[in-house]
Amino acid sequence: MNNIIELSKAESVRMYEEWFDIAPLEHFWIQWRFKALLQNEIVKTLAGKRFLEIGCGHGLVMNQLETLPDMIVDGCDLNPNALQLITKGKGDIYLLNIYDTPEQLLKKYAGIVLMDVLEHIPNDSDFLHTSCEYLKNDGLIIINVPALNILYSKYDKKMGHLRRYNKKMLKKLLLDNNIGLVSLHYWGFSLIPIVFLRKLVLIFTKDKNIVDTGFKLPGKVTNTFFKLLMKLELLLCKSPFTGGSLIAIGKLTIKK
Repeated sequence: MNNIIELSKAESVRMYEEWFDIAPLEHFWIQWRFKALLQNEIVKTLAGKRFLEIGCGHGLVMNQLETLPDMIVDGCDLNPNALQLITKGKGDIYLLNIYDTPEQLLKKYAGIVLMDVLEHIPNDSDFLHTSCEYLKNDGLIIINVPALNILYSKYDKKMGHLRRYNKKMLKKLLLDNNIGLVSLHYWGFSLIPIVFLRKLVLIFTKDKNIVDTGFKLPGKVTNTFFKLLMKLELLLCKSPFTGGSLIAIGKLTIKK
């Protein structure tokens, strides 16, 4: 059992909990997202830094980031069941509502990570503003969100996604919160036809099967194929003009 530090009460969130059962580290999409993040040169400067992943779920991103040299990642979430699934690394694990702003964590971190979190939040700007309270001055913010509203489907709705983003939306969100833009790029261009096909298939899918059909780890051959597709896309086009997801890295220089 993980040693979870309880700083808040557990709460329900806009996240379909069964997703944690079908999203292992070897899933091509989980790996693609991390590889897309590593395309940013600034990630190479994170050695020896301590980050906080907000909405860490079952800890896949924490584990991936801690493969970087001497990086420590704490994680927080409101779902204790997900936190129990984390493969414990070097960082601490918190049951935490970030709006509780515990003094011992404020201005503690060199960076915060919000990987596929903001799309679940009704007031994403206020949530991002509060998240930044945990940052040191000049701290980094790493964000990943689903992109292109035309791809919004029954899967998004079931997962608790309130929106999908484009560059203009995400850039404005950062600037409105005094976050300077370091990089902003789409990834998963070659996945767009797959995501669109998923949208069509799910029209005829029973509600109870939507998440399983929309994301479940494919067979070994199919998963390997998508990993090869990932390598090809990242080799040929590090920053496609569009894609199924969007990564932003910003720097907080002025605190409100």
